[in-house]
Amino acid sequence: FKNSSVKVFLMNSEPDGTNINRGCGIGDISSLSEFIREKGCNVGFALNGDASRCICVDSSGAPCDNDRLFAAFVMILKERGLLAENTVVVTPLMNTGFSDFAEYNGISLKSTGKTEQHIAQLMQKGYTAAAMGGPGGGVYFGSIGGRSLSNTFDGILWMGIILGMMCTLNCTLNELAAIMERYPQVRLSVRIEEKMREIWKNIPEVGDVIEKYSAELGTRGKITVREEIEPVISVTVEGQDFEMTNRIAVDISETIEKSLKTLK
Repeated sequence: FKNSSVKVFLMNSEPDGTNINRGCGIGDISSLSEFIREKGCNVGFALNGDASRCICVDSSGAPCDNDRLFAAFVMILKERGLLAENTVVVTPLMNTGFSDFAEYNGISLKSTGKTEQHIAQLMQKGYTAAAMGGPGGGVYFGSIGGRSLSNTFDGILWMGIILGMMCTLNCTLNELAAIMERYPQVRLSVRIEEKMREIWKNIPEVGDVIEKYSAELGTRGKITVREEIEPVISVTVEGQDFEMTNRIAVDISETIEKSLKTLK
């Protein structure tokens, strides 16, 4: 921002080899949020260790949803005729509200797996951008107008794009994100014993309750149930109504807990 009126502050920018992510970065934005409020900053950015991911924080110190910011970016590309095949790539972690946004604006979606390898393979077909989805999800840049960008997840490039959109449109971070409505999301965890890994997937009651609520939500929501690295089952439910979404997440979690107890 040389020769501009933008004032930039750097935080936690002197790692010693062991403190690069300690109490800072996308894993802990508390110090960044406090700094933003004290200094009266318009926006803040937190990066991970290799700067492939970026969380954007508004003037109140609260994180701004990355899926909604990606929607604003995609819309600008579409309006300028720079969105290859009028298509973007997303993973199952993307909020369901983005699907509604894309459908309303005539944008096609290509769904892929949850890993960077899945995204990279699909992006080789020449698409412009992809989003991992979720709070700390990254944005993968392919090519724009035939010009190759980073062909990887790039938090610094994303940070520059966000600032560029704010300056060009003369808007705040939250005004930029207002282009998309995010569906309420409830995420619960069910702790399991190591010996019970994978077994829960074959319990009829668990499969039945997931199938029942998936049908109830239809295309206006989604359910994700999966094991994590830690011995827990993560239950994530999205839907248009929070009370319904919360009820479904609680019922699925309780069904899993009860079913596991019967197997002990």
